[in-house]
Amino acid sequence: MTPTSPAEFSVYPRKQVSLRGYSYRLYLSVCFFLLVLFSLLLGHSSLGIFILALVDLCFCGDVLLVTAWQDAFRGRLGVLGLAVLGIIGGFVYSAVNTFLPAWGRAPLPDLYLYEMALISVMLWLERRRVLEGERIHLFDKQIQGFLPKSARVRRGNDYKKVFAHEVKEGDELLVQAGERLAADGILYKGEGSIDEQLLTGNILPAIKGKNSRVYAATRCKTGPLYVRVTRPLEKSTFVEILQAVGRGEVRKNTSHAQLDKVAWRWLLAWLLLGACLYVGLTCFLLKGTVEWGKILFLVGVMCPLAFPFTLLFPSFLASFAAKRNQIEIHNLYVLPLLTQADVFFFDKTGTLTQGDLVISGLYPSKASSEAALLEAAATAEQSVNGPFATAVLSHAKQKGISPRAAAYFEIFAGQGIRASQGKNTLWVGSVLWLAKQGFANLPPLPTQDQTIIGVAENKQFLGYITLADKIRPFVEKTLDFLRAQGKEIMLVSGDNERSVRAVAQAVHIEKYNFEVLPKTKAEIVNNLRLLGKKVVMVGDGFNDILALLQADVGLVFSSGKNGYNHWVDGVIKRRDLYALVYLFKLKKKFSRLCYQNMALCIAANAALIGWLMTLPAGSVKWYILISANAAMMGLMLLNSIRMLRVK
Repeated sequence: MTPTSPAEFSVYPRKQVSLRGYSYRLYLSVCFFLLVLFSLLLGHSSLGIFILALVDLCFCGDVLLVTAWQDAFRGRLGVLGLAVLGIIGGFVYSAVNTFLPAWGRAPLPDLYLYEMALISVMLWLERRRVLEGERIHLFDKQIQGFLPKSARVRRGNDYKKVFAHEVKEGDELLVQAGERLAADGILYKGEGSIDEQLLTGNILPAIKGKNSRVYAATRCKTGPLYVRVTRPLEKSTFVEILQAVGRGEVRKNTSHAQLDKVAWRWLLAWLLLGACLYVGLTCFLLKGTVEWGKILFLVGVMCPLAFPFTLLFPSFLASFAAKRNQIEIHNLYVLPLLTQADVFFFDKTGTLTQGDLVISGLYPSKASSEAALLEAAATAEQSVNGPFATAVLSHAKQKGISPRAAAYFEIFAGQGIRASQGKNTLWVGSVLWLAKQGFANLPPLPTQDQTIIGVAENKQFLGYITLADKIRPFVEKTLDFLRAQGKEIMLVSGDNERSVRAVAQAVHIEKYNFEVLPKTKAEIVNNLRLLGKKVVMVGDGFNDILALLQADVGLVFSSGKNGYNHWVDGVIKRRDLYALVYLFKLKKKFSRLCYQNMALCIAANAALIGWLMTLPAGSVKWYILISANAAMMGLMLLNSIRMLRVK
């Protein structure tokens, strides 16, 4: 079957050569190039130059020849394929001139140096492609720490410790506080909290009771919990994410296919131009004489050395410009997809919001005050490491309130804290937990759209503290820009309905989903793509990786701990959402400069070859062609520097 789209092109594996293999070939090819260069400068034997060029082609360019053959066999002919045609044509033309000089009567005696330079350039490009692919190993190492190594499985009346991969469906597990779950399952006994941020993105632990669903690789905060396994580790939600990441390398190769597609169109035009030029010379200037040497000469120089740099120079400079604006772009060629997208798919926590809780309100009871309420909460939270404690202590410091010394702390993870301060006992935690501690008939809650914590001292209820996750700067301005571009906007989060609805209303997003697991996010994205829509996914956490890989464009906000950054198309390191607007502007200028460079390269090369073909055989020195391509590169670099100014 012949592939018909860039995505299909990448399904077929190329010749497997390691990064080291490409590196050795590249260094050796450069050495051969320098040897031939010195040989030409010193006027050495043409036979020796031929041998060096042959060795370079066979031992350095072999991987290019095989890879191009594989691509051509499957219907793909991009920059590499046409470069290989030029390499072969240049070598054959030069060999003919070396051994049968009467056959080749083009203006240049040989193209050995030119085709060897082309081999080095293409090896360098292929090495960059392999380098991108090998970044998978970095990700693999970083996520190994999340996989549980063992589990306590019920055997008779006891619980025996076994390896995590030995857990089977239907087994009953005992999970203690601090341990990671070794399988997906249902909680049939016990009550506690589990840190599910890895899967849901929620920065607060989830409270679990009987019949609650739990997931492998999440960490138990309070236990013991008794879990009946529904899906063993190898079939768990977490492992599905890892497998999808592995399959994501296929989609990452799409950028190269798109680059080949653009280059193929331009090079096809040049090939036709060269053919017309030769026909014109043969029919009108040479009176029908067929000169095979000139045909081989045209084939050898139809792929300019400068051509790969028509995109590389703008790419480097666009990446540099984006980095200056705190955006790291790993796949620059998805920028057209970004601007053509139909749907922008946003996560909540850490994406539309900053992922940091702040105190949004203090609601003291009639018998208390804001200062007393905040002081009691800070006293209880001063030895705790968590988002709520950080928010409380930071707010107390801003208000000039210092916590009292406390002698004893008892932490009920995900529920609350009990602290002793002298003869006083402090309770800080969820409303449900306070009710279990004997605080009945609490006042009405101040709001339903934010996280609410109750504070009590001894038997007296002091009041409520509400927390909110701050909206990122310029969210509304960016969303208005996207709407003006005709984009559909969706908010999908693993967080609870209350918090998701509050954020959606705050930024005026009408379509939103809540309590959505990573697999479901990916299914929503995939369904949209099956409907023919291009989707951009913007997230921030490992829980978004499935959807990021399914989307046409995947962007993440960096938390500084992202181990999957190289699997997505871009990482936003700035605090505001206006980065998306900048990417739109960057794409517009990038496309314009790339087309200008390609037009400049092809026009200059056509003019150069046209001029050379009018000259007598053997009248041009080897450095004319090399110098002309170097001049083309210089012009394109100067033109590409304008990429640094994106308004």
